[in-house]
Amino acid sequence: MASYSTLQFMLLVGLVSGICCIFLAEKRGGSSFGWFILGFISGPIGIIIALTAGKKCKSCFSVVPSGAKKCRYCNEQL
Repeated sequence: MASYSTLQFMLLVGLVSGICCIFLAEKRGGSSFGWFILGFISGPIGIIIALTAGKKCKSCFSVVPSGAKKCRYCNEQL
């Protein structure tokens, strides 16, 4: 019986982490499904990875994709 509740807890942590990664990916312009899978499999570590992915513009402080050359909001060179 204890292993069943452990499995439920692990699934709940995976779902919550996956949903958090979806919101972070949408904010940074990434693939929602891919980030959900990463968050679901890796749990809270996926949230940390999602938080560190991408760049912040130095002039307007918005988050842009990591491969971008210019900020899409203020056109500043990165």
